[in-house]
Amino acid sequence: MLRAIAYPAVLGGILFAMKTQDRFADITPYWEKLEEVRALEPDVLFLGSSRTLRHLDPVRLDSLRGDGAVSYNFGLPGSRSLETHFRTDHLLVMDLPVRRMVVEFGPVAVAVPKRLRGTRRVQHHHDARRAMIGSRVALAADRPVVHRVRSAAARWRFWTTNTFLVGWGRAWTNAVVTEQDDAPPASVGRRGHVPLRDDGNAERSVRREQFLTPEGQAEFERRLGALRLRETVVPTARDRVTADAWIALAERGRARGVEMVFVEQVGTEKGAGVTQLVREALGTESVIVLNDPQRYPELFDGDAWFDEGHLGQEMALRATDILAAELPPLPPGSARLGAETVTEAEGGRPPETR
Repeated sequence: MLRAIAYPAVLGGILFAMKTQDRFADITPYWEKLEEVRALEPDVLFLGSSRTLRHLDPVRLDSLRGDGAVSYNFGLPGSRSLETHFRTDHLLVMDLPVRRMVVEFGPVAVAVPKRLRGTRRVQHHHDARRAMIGSRVALAADRPVVHRVRSAAARWRFWTTNTFLVGWGRAWTNAVVTEQDDAPPASVGRRGHVPLRDDGNAERSVRREQFLTPEGQAEFERRLGALRLRETVVPTARDRVTADAWIALAERGRARGVEMVFVEQVGTEKGAGVTQLVREALGTESVIVLNDPQRYPELFDGDAWFDEGHLGQEMALRATDILAAELPPLPPGSARLGAETVTEAEGGRPPETR
């Protein structure tokens, strides 16, 4: 009996100790940004995908708002809704002096794409809460029962892999073998923001070229047409499950003294049902929709976009300006002095450092 108790306990202790050292989630910028946030201790965190990363300049936004707060852009390329949900929860329990989190939100995918299923990054954010959300979304989807059950089970398979560190050693080995040089990330000095411009990057250049083709422009117009029909959307059972997850996140934030504001970023084709339900539950001040071609037509001018998913650098500054005006006043707390200002002489470009 002693061995039956001791062996699992010792093994569990070893796994837990290894888990605290798990920094190989195929997402190096996450750990770099985490260190910056710990050092900076910002008042406001912006979390989301590459749309948040590219479209939100925190230095410019703080200068425009003029309330003394310091913001940080924690957007990360490729972050899907469930990953952003996990990251927000993870930062909430770190006891940072954050007063507000502005979170890019939207629907949770029914299934993880095949090309991502074996990555450590996907495993990393599948803790018990995210596995539960993902499985509930899958079971509520309008799909054949077999597909729903299979997708729900896959979420718990990711949880098992994550909890017991299956494949962790391979991920660690790959990270060591492919280790980059110690060049600072592009976001250093910009409080996490990385503007999108044609800088010779091969992958971005290909996306840019594809967007400018007749087929790319036709797809852009199709998506724009779908956005204009969003007012007629009726929330589904899947929308309700997803909305409940975001609402519960806001409640956990409130319990820790952190205000949650949700933002539907420009270019999200789906998600109107989720937005509608979250807005009804939390109020209009807690949900900002930039993804509205009727209200913000300038943001949907195809010439202002870099590729099919992102605004170009100039229009991203306009999106920052709109968000600065739309955000409600910051909850009471300690204001920071010495925030930067953006002058006309600088052409609206924020300084590179604080």
